Amino acid sequence: MNDWIKAETHGNPENIQSGYTLSGKAVEEGNSTSFVAPFMVSAMVDSSNQQWINRLWNRTIQEKDDDDYFANTIKLQTMIVASGNWWAP
Repeated sequence: MNDWIKAETHGNPENIQSGYTLSGKAVEEGNSTSFVAPFMVSAMVDSSNQQWINRLWNRTIQEKDDDDYFANTIKLQTMIVASGNWWAP
């Protein structure tokens, strides 16, 4: 999934669309944080993705979803995981 989204967006988080079909076709244009931020977690599988993670992180923290509780919830959860602050019992 990570390799696909990097190729699909040419390594630019601003090109991530708000939803895709299983075949990879964008179903809706837009760049919602609730679709961008989770790709940080998928990128964490390999340390060679650090630059991609950094770009996703920067896009995520710059986006202001002040009135969108859903996007902000997804944003917070992914930032907790990506920053290493997820509690592991």
